[in-house]
Amino acid sequence: MVYEVAWVKKLGLIFGTTTYAVSSVLAVFFAGLALGSFLFGRLVDKYKKPLFIYALLELGIGIYAFLTPQIFGLIKALQISFWQATNPNYWGFSLFTLVLSVVFLIIPTTLMGGTLPVLAKFFVTKKEILGEKVGILYSINTAGAILGVFLAGFFLIATLGVNESIYFAGIVNVLIGFVVFMLNRKLE
Repeated sequence: MVYEVAWVKKLGLIFGTTTYAVSSVLAVFFAGLALGSFLFGRLVDKYKKPLFIYALLELGIGIYAFLTPQIFGLIKALQISFWQATNPNYWGFSLFTLVLSVVFLIIPTTLMGGTLPVLAKFFVTKKEILGEKVGILYSINTAGAILGVFLAGFFLIATLGVNESIYFAGIVNVLIGFVVFMLNRKLE
C-alpha cells in the first residue's frame, strides 16, 4: 500500500488532478491483483515451490520499486511526445495517460497479486483447513496494508519524500525476498 499512496502522488502530477490519479491507481491495482492471483495461483500449482516463487515475487516488486522514478519520468516524456505529435483534446490526452499508467503499473501490481495465493499454497496443506489458513493470511495481509497506508500517508512521504518512500518499500520487499529465499533453501 506504500506504493499505492506514492503512485497516487506521482500520477496526480502527471494527470494534473488527484481524482484521475486515484481512479487510475485503484483500477490498475485491483486489475493487477486479480491478474496476479489468477496467474500465480495456477503457476504455483504446477511448479510446487511456493516459497521460491514468493521470494521471486518479492524481489520483483522491490526491483520494480527502484525503477519507479525512471518509469514515471518515461510516462511524462511519452505524454509530452504524444501531445506534441497529436495535439489531442482533453479526453484523448487523459485516455492516453491512463493507458500509460496501466501499461507501467500492471507489472508490479500483478506481482503483488500473486503473493497471497502463493503463500496460501505453502501454508495450506489440507483442504479441511483451507478457509482458516487463508483467512489468517488474508487478515495478516490486511493488517500490513493498513500499516503501509498509515506509514506512507502520515510518516514516510512527509519525512522522506515520495521517491524515497518508494525506495524504502523496495528495500523492504527485497529483504523479504532474500529472507524467504534463504528459508526456502534451508527447507529443501
